[in-house]
Amino acid sequence: MYACKFFPESKTADHIQVALDQILDDAGLDAENTPCVTDKGSNMVAATKSKCHVTCACHRLSTSINTAWDASCAQNEELKELDDCSNSLVKFVKKSGGIQYNLPATLKAGGKTRPWRGLINKFCSISKSYEALKPLLREKRREDLVAAIEKSLLEEVLHILEKAEEIFDILEYSFVPSLQFVLPAFYKLRNFWSELSSADTAAGRVLKRNLVMALDSKMWEDISALHVAASYLDPSLKGFSFVKDTGEQRNLSEQAADIVKENAMLAAKIHVYPTKELEDSDVEVLENDEQETEVAVERTNKRAKYDPLAEFRNTATDSEPRKKSSNLTAEVNEELRRYSSITGVNLKQAHAVRNIFDPLLWWGEQRYSFPVLSCLARQLLVIPASSAESERHFSGAGRIARKDRNRLKDDAVESSVVYYEAVRKGII
Repeated sequence: MYACKFFPESKTADHIQVALDQILDDAGLDAENTPCVTDKGSNMVAATKSKCHVTCACHRLSTSINTAWDASCAQNEELKELDDCSNSLVKFVKKSGGIQYNLPATLKAGGKTRPWRGLINKFCSISKSYEALKPLLREKRREDLVAAIEKSLLEEVLHILEKAEEIFDILEYSFVPSLQFVLPAFYKLRNFWSELSSADTAAGRVLKRNLVMALDSKMWEDISALHVAASYLDPSLKGFSFVKDTGEQRNLSEQAADIVKENAMLAAKIHVYPTKELEDSDVEVLENDEQETEVAVERTNKRAKYDPLAEFRNTATDSEPRKKSSNLTAEVNEELRRYSSITGVNLKQAHAVRNIFDPLLWWGEQRYSFPVLSCLARQLLVIPASSAESERHFSGAGRIARKDRNRLKDDAVESSVVYYEAVRKGII
């Protein structure tokens, strides 16, 4: 993290734009070409209209789920009753004393915007505490609140929505690149929600249908060429095996190669890409960076237990040896030809972290074989898929700038937040 500024002005587009420009200017970054990952609030969209704006994938997924749920409740009486009864139960428990701390899981009220998993958390907390609630509510003569919730329907809805839980996890990653996950995450959810089984109830079918429609209308519209290129530049995902239709898979692959080729030419003209003639001091710096990365990984959140996209990854061979070309166009074409011929990667050799493959580390190892593509990959894959990390910084700042510490100056709060993050990530 570079900055966490106090923002006393009203959050209008003009004020946000001025603050962003100042931060980027202080960091020596190009105000127009530096990617800005935000939600789709009208003020944020207007403030970043002259910049490279990337929509937060978590916000769009959350919007898709909430849109689908609202539509489903309007179309199906059982889902509407489940929603109303769940809200009544949570509201009563929160207002009553002596219930929450006796439950296996604290009941969550859910929310339309924050947290992103609000709807999932609400149903999950009720499911975990369902049996424990009965005697506690019986004492207060309100056992009817939990009895009104149909347990089988609750579990079905939770099973449908829980698939999004693991997707939120990978889109929120900060210890490995995450932009490449957006496209396969969309297809994984769409494939899952498109499959109807004989076990699905009428209510479940309504919910699945609306989830697919919401994904197509809310999330797909914000998947851009950046996301396509990022997936292509992850060697374990570049085959687009997450796309079931072979024709669509081939079109996406060709589109990605064209996008990467066009941007690789630009990146190579602007930046000096690595060669074997790097000085020894540069090599030492690279090795030190890798060691710092390993330390930082140890200090990151260990929430992820497995890789939800493992089924789509290609694991196999190494690349062909590099053939030096005399001009830039030929070099890019040659690198793309050799990269496209790679049928898979050795995940262990690429330093898989908690079963999550890190393409930046892979490109670091391949920087001499693919000097131009590795240059582009480093620029693209540092863009996060969501604003989750920023949200965590805001929460951290809120814990520091409490009411009982209201005499802290703005720069003291910022310094404390930045220092805390540096320590947490193993930078210092």
